[in-house]
Amino acid sequence: MPMVLHELNNATQYLGMLHSVHTQDPSSGVFERSAENLGETASTVEELGLLMAILSTAAGTDLLLERRSDRGLSIALTMTIRALRKRGVEVTLPPDFAVLGSADAAQGWELPWAVCGSVWAACHSLNEGESLALSFDDGGWGAAVHGGEALASHLALVSQLLPDVSGSVTGESWAFHVPAGWIATSP
Repeated sequence: MPMVLHELNNATQYLGMLHSVHTQDPSSGVFERSAENLGETASTVEELGLLMAILSTAAGTDLLLERRSDRGLSIALTMTIRALRKRGVEVTLPPDFAVLGSADAAQGWELPWAVCGSVWAACHSLNEGESLALSFDDGGWGAAVHGGEALASHLALVSQLLPDVSGSVTGESWAFHVPAGWIATSP
């Protein structure tokens, strides 16, 4: 949630600045000159809305009945990676990688929660400057690195909440496996 609030604050500050310039000089053309940035800001705010729906649904509300999207997993994963970078831990994905999670799989919020929680837990024992190379395919995700107790605990929670998801955490690697159709990747 701190990352969501930070990004929302950035968007608000940017829009406030545009409004201030326009208010001081309505003929400045600031909106016309900022069309591309306004489009990017609108996209960011839409993604933050979806991410807030995922987070609030995980906390007990049910906003995802209206806010389900195949992009939810990608948006949540991107924000998790950004939050980990702020902690000094780098998460790498395969080159030219894109991932979609079925909006209908696991109530729309559970798959992003499972994936992002596993990435966060796997990085729990990493020190600043270390990295995690995340692997994905249509059958699941994982990494060739020890996940530690935090990841084992997360796997236990995922297994309780999502009986269709299986996984393993060993001293050398960890992996989560999902039913066909839950994840779509493109290299």
